Amino acid sequence: MANKLFNIDLRTRKGLFYALSLLFFASLFYSKFVLSLCLFGFVFLALMEDRWKIAKWNIIKFNLSTNKYLLFLSLVFFGVLISGINSSNMDYWMHHVQLKLPFLVMPLAFATFGFIDEELIIKVLKGFLIITLVSVIHTAIKYFLNMDFYNNLIARGQSMPTPIQHVNYSLILAFATVCSYFLFKDTREKWLLIIGVVFFLFMHLIAVRTGLVALYVSVFIVAILHTLKHRDYLKSGLVLLACILVPLAAYYAMPSLSSKVDYMLWDMTQFSKGKTADYSDGGRMVSYQLGLDLFKENIWMGTGIGDMYDQCLQWYQTHATDFKGKVNFPHNQFLHSLASTGIIGLILYQAALLVPFFKLQLYKVPYGLILFVIIYTSFLVETSLERNYGIVFFLFFFLLWGVKKNPISNTI
Repeated sequence: MANKLFNIDLRTRKGLFYALSLLFFASLFYSKFVLSLCLFGFVFLALMEDRWKIAKWNIIKFNLSTNKYLLFLSLVFFGVLISGINSSNMDYWMHHVQLKLPFLVMPLAFATFGFIDEELIIKVLKGFLIITLVSVIHTAIKYFLNMDFYNNLIARGQSMPTPIQHVNYSLILAFATVCSYFLFKDTREKWLLIIGVVFFLFMHLIAVRTGLVALYVSVFIVAILHTLKHRDYLKSGLVLLACILVPLAAYYAMPSLSSKVDYMLWDMTQFSKGKTADYSDGGRMVSYQLGLDLFKENIWMGTGIGDMYDQCLQWYQTHATDFKGKVNFPHNQFLHSLASTGIIGLILYQAALLVPFFKLQLYKVPYGLILFVIIYTSFLVETSLERNYGIVFFLFFFLLWGVKKNPISNTI
């Protein structure tokens, strides 16, 4: 299996794309610098043909026109670019322009990848799962070598150290877990199911609530779809029952999860008493009010993405009596968009995501549907696409299924 999985022909675009994808997954967890280089690698590959030849412009143009709906994703980048009009802090605005650059670069590159087919996708997914498993083993070893320390860390409202920011990491794991199940159904390779179980259990161990909620919502959606397709009510009912019983069992079996739940309950008690400073959930609730207030000040264009931090700091200094210097942005992707770029920015953002999703009928592709379920679930409590790791992860898998295969030749 390993020999077949890592058999790479670097003379072809398929082989180069696969090798670059493996490097992309590894750097996603372990090297921000190499991750940036991978984006340049995708652009380089977009300008090439097999055997390291430079692609002809008419071929590139044909591929771009065939995959024109993928280019809608660039609206996110242009929304941030336009937000510079009402931003006075140009350094912070430029930071966000650079952050959103993958929304321009990756769709343009992937739109030329007409060679991506089902066989290549399966191979890429398997590589993704194996590299993700390596990161899980690495993180689990660190945890079990110092369990008491990490459990106490979680009990104080902090998160267990993960290869990348813990929320983004948990969302990637949620997607990997469901992908393992889908791939097992497609290939019947049992090792995929075993990896999926490992991911599922590990997610309870690291106890990141956003990822767990996204995971269980995804499982619920999969169970509903299975019921509608096969009318297998018993099996779906057992899955839904497990969605209730497994978290309860994990609470008593895993100290990290019980510590997280206990802290959450204590945190909400403090919030009910009006104490919000430096508390996870209390601070989250306050950030929602922050987002609404900033949105009301300029409903059409927002504060300007460049002035977002300055406006948030000013709001906390004015409205938060127990403010201790920690500035939270609105913990909601929709509110963040409304506050920073207004209604115009939110429309551009959602059009960028939803137009290609529906036009390309990705809701009919189980992987694509679950990717959207996970990311939109996270939008309710996080700004998942305001971090580099979240952006490139989402874009890669969105584009992987969004590209239309082209049987065109060099004679065009």
